[in-house]
Amino acid sequence: MMRALVIFALAAGIVTPGFAASFTTTAQPLTVLGDVPVRCRMAQPLAVDGGSNTTFTQNGVSSEIDFTNFVDSSTGKLNASHAQIAFPITCTGAQRLTIITQNGGLTNANVAGAANGFAVRADYTLEANWASTTQSLQTDGAAASLDISQNTPQSGQLVLNVTLVPGDQPLEAGSYDDAIVVQLNTAE
Repeated sequence: MMRALVIFALAAGIVTPGFAASFTTTAQPLTVLGDVPVRCRMAQPLAVDGGSNTTFTQNGVSSEIDFTNFVDSSTGKLNASHAQIAFPITCTGAQRLTIITQNGGLTNANVAGAANGFAVRADYTLEANWASTTQSLQTDGAAASLDISQNTPQSGQLVLNVTLVPGDQPLEAGSYDDAIVVQLNTAE
C-alpha cells in the first residue's frame, strides 16, 4: 500500500500546474521553396486544316506543306489554296516569337527570271495567331518576318495560316518552295 501511495504522489506531482508551466510552445517555421526558370518549349506542329488541295507531313525536325493541286491544269495559273498549322507552345516567362519567310513567296529556283508572260514566284498570305495577337504579311519576293513576342508567360497554340494568292500570270514549270521558319526564344 505504501508503494501505491508513493507512485500516486509522484504521478500527482507530474501533473501539477507548476510542472506544466515549465514547458513552453515554440514555433520553428519550415520554409518550402521551388524555382521555375524561364523556359520555352515548342512541340511538333499539327495540321489543323488544309482542305483537299493540301497535304502535311513531318520529316523529323521539320515539316512540309504540299499544295497538291498547285496550278489550274488549263491555264497554268495558281489555284487558291489554304493550310493551317498549329504549334503547341509553353513559355514560363516572356518570350520572343518570330515567323520568317525566307524567300518571300514560293519561288522557282530552276529559272533565272520570268519569261514570255510566265511568273516564277507564287505569293501567299502568312497569318500568325498567338496569345490573342494576330499579325499577317503578304509575300512579295523579299524575305519578311512577323514578330508576335509576348512579355508574359503563355501557353497554347501558335496557329499559322498560309493562303495562296492566285495571280494573273501562269507559272513556269518547276518546283516552287519557300521556308517558313518559326523561332522561339526566352526574352530574358
